[in-house]
Amino acid sequence: MQAFAVPLRAVAVLSLVTFAVLPAEAAETHTWVAANGSNANPCTRAFPCATFLQAYNSTFAGGEIRCADAGDFGGLTITKSITVDCEDNIASAAFAHFTVNVTGTDVVMLKGLDIHAYRSSQASGVAGVIFTGAGLLQLENVKIRGWQGGGGGLLFQPTGPAKLVMSNSTVADNGTGGNILVRPTTGVDGAGVAALFDRVTVAGSVFGIKADGSGQAAGQIDVDVRDSVAAHHGNNGFIAASDAGQAPIHYKITRSTGFNNGSFGAVATGAQAFMIVSGSSLTKNGTGLAQLSGSTVATYTNNDVNFNTTNVAGSITAIAQR
Repeated sequence: MQAFAVPLRAVAVLSLVTFAVLPAEAAETHTWVAANGSNANPCTRAFPCATFLQAYNSTFAGGEIRCADAGDFGGLTITKSITVDCEDNIASAAFAHFTVNVTGTDVVMLKGLDIHAYRSSQASGVAGVIFTGAGLLQLENVKIRGWQGGGGGLLFQPTGPAKLVMSNSTVADNGTGGNILVRPTTGVDGAGVAALFDRVTVAGSVFGIKADGSGQAAGQIDVDVRDSVAAHHGNNGFIAASDAGQAPIHYKITRSTGFNNGSFGAVATGAQAFMIVSGSSLTKNGTGLAQLSGSTVATYTNNDVNFNTTNVAGSITAIAQR
């Protein structure tokens, strides 16, 4: 058999051609923004974009947008699975909110964002983060501040089965729409809605973390608050509200603090509202813990409910830990 020698120069040229035609997948699955970026750039690490919107439009569903440095990259309307991760370089979104409207199989993660309206009238009536649709929303190391008017801080208002996980975050100084409102609307079926708040601080609004069953007649709403703080609200810190004929709410508070809230530190109201409080402190509120209007409130015997104008209102059930 005759052997053929291939010159090294030909091998080198062939290699260059081969690498030249490889698809630029990294630029589509991972995109970048930077304070000195340009929307004329391809949103790569070397040539970042200037806004989240441009990067989002250049990113595959399921991809990730990263921040090369700190800056104001604007808001975003999200309709596909995406991660916006700016934990290494906190990104701000001044006067610009985030709207998430995805399907039941989608996952959206927002990390390291400061969504700040600066109490401006131009942001009045709009929530800092709005979730509709279905799927999973994860918020980590996020601040939502200064959204005045009826919009509030975080409005979690799914129209299908949905989940929320919020951790290590602050929601504060928002208007009459409150700091965090979980209120599913008609369309959520038996799979229901589940919201977990871990190490979340809410302060300085009408209410802290509220679950509201009035938007639907079926589909359970599960809320789990742990190691969190609700303080300095005009009305309530933690609240579950659902009347007969509305969606049932199971609201659990563990190792958390309700402090200096004008009306209630923690309260359940309505026949479909169920609340359990464990290992928590409710102090310096109008009323520390309250059961109202046919609701059910249970407490382990390990809570600190003291120094309130009224410590306890209504019929509270003491239960043993399991």
